[in-house]
Amino acid sequence: MSEIKVLEQRVERLEELISYLEETVSVLNTTIIEQSSQLSRVRESSLQLTSQLKSLQASMEDERTAEDERPPHY
Repeated sequence: MSEIKVLEQRVERLEELISYLEETVSVLNTTIIEQSSQLSRVRESSLQLTSQLKSLQASMEDERTAEDERPPHY
């Protein structure tokens, strides 16, 4: 094979690899965008649940009576 033919094949192979890598980068970018959106929703849910839990704990503490407390010997 001539040197030019070898170089053409190498260039063709590199072009194929570049095309494959561009597609892979595009897919990864889309995945990252989707995951970022999902993560934002999870964070918001977590903040809401934390707020609800704190509110529930506060209301439970307000409802405690002397009868709810354990004697010191327990």
